[in-house]
Amino acid sequence: MLKIKVDHARVNVTASYRVRGSVLRGDIQAEMIGVETRLALDSQEPPERIARLVELAERGCFIMSALQNPVSVTSTVALNGEALPKGGEASK
Repeated sequence: MLKIKVDHARVNVTASYRVRGSVLRGDIQAEMIGVETRLALDSQEPPERIARLVELAERGCFIMSALQNPVSVTSTVALNGEALPKGGEASK
């Protein structure tokens, strides 16, 4: 490990999104517009060592990677132990 001493860290994350359509009409659609992170560190380490630490932490972050390089997402739902068809197919 890098053995870099950070005395205090604060992070703020702001997500921007929009929702279109309606749940009642059945055409709701959510969309992520962007994510902003603000990291404030207190440390006596040289700035170049802190910059390297931040670079490696961001490169090792699974969430940041998934947002920057979209991945496939699969989901299943079970109701009372049985697979629930998507889109209300069972009720048609």
